[in-house]
Amino acid sequence: RRTPGHLSKDVVPSHYALALELDPALDTFRGRLEITLRVHRPVSTIEIHAHELDAESASLRGAAGVRALGVTARPESQTWVLAPGDGAGIGPGVYRLGVVYRGVVHRSAEGLYRAEYTHKGQPQRTLATQLKHFTERLTRVEVHLKDQNSRKKNGVDKHCLIEARPRGLDPIAAEHDAP
Repeated sequence: RRTPGHLSKDVVPSHYALALELDPALDTFRGRLEITLRVHRPVSTIEIHAHELDAESASLRGAAGVRALGVTARPESQTWVLAPGDGAGIGPGVYRLGVVYRGVVHRSAEGLYRAEYTHKGQPQRTLATQLKHFTERLTRVEVHLKDQNSRKKNGVDKHCLIEARPRGLDPIAAEHDAP
């Protein structure tokens, strides 16, 4: 069972949570990814998309507890293959996959890159990205930002929702609340 790409349909994601640690002054960034997924049939590995990223750690949380995963990068397919460190397979069920990773902030307009500009005569830096390599696979990406209680000065009041619409598939969304 395969998806339109090459990832197995035996492992199906249902929710993504992504946290990025970004600083325009640095040449690298860190990220944490959590994916809720359902394994339909026993598998020996899980494969996910990952391009130009280095995994620091990976784990799989299921009903029986947490298992460490080894990560093998496959640059030719822009994926990581995650395998349990104990060598045992992954049985059917619902799991939470966690990965901590790092990546490079590019100096040219590819991937995540640093953009320099001038504001009020002062040089500034920001981080940017472009989605041109996804144009054949995505019909639209929407980013919704909301200040949920703008009058209050404490608590979690910022909400961000990003929704990607892959061509011919259901939309994929990620959201986060912050102070």
